[in-house]
Amino acid sequence: MEGAALAFKGLGFCEEQVLNKFEAQNNFETALEKAAEGSLENIARDISKDLVRVYQKIAVEYEQMGDTGNSLEFFEKCLEMARRVQD
Repeated sequence: MEGAALAFKGLGFCEEQVLNKFEAQNNFETALEKAAEGSLENIARDISKDLVRVYQKIAVEYEQMGDTGNSLEFFEKCLEMARRVQD
């Protein structure tokens, strides 16, 4: 599971770098699932930090487009994931 989690994390990072935020989100979420399945707490924490960043970027993009509903949804996801990182 560790290899799969890290591979999806890497894919997420690459997608984020080329501004494919939703693909990044999908890959990071898959990486987090793999880390959880393998009880890889440290890796899951790192991936959660990546998701906080991506959720925030998506929320800001929606906010700039005037889409308050989706912006709020992603800020809430951001907050939820940030709380997980602190636990």
